[in-house]
Amino acid sequence: MNFHELKQIVGTYVISYFDHKNFETDIPEFKGNVQTVENLIRIIVDKLCGKWPKGIDLISLKIFETTDNWAEYSV
Repeated sequence: MNFHELKQIVGTYVISYFDHKNFETDIPEFKGNVQTVENLIRIIVDKLCGKWPKGIDLISLKIFETTDNWAEYSV
């Protein structure tokens, strides 16, 4: 997979979902849940599951809140 394809997938299923949104009121997955990077990564992984070309799997995803605070998802 090249970076152009990756950018399209992430843009379509992640960026467009969160862009210019109030997480507390506009993102259904956060209603009733604490807005943490751990919860954010779960939502992103759910959005990306099954969106990859055949033969490509998401095996790891890391999101940084700050240089010292991050969450990682691994299969």
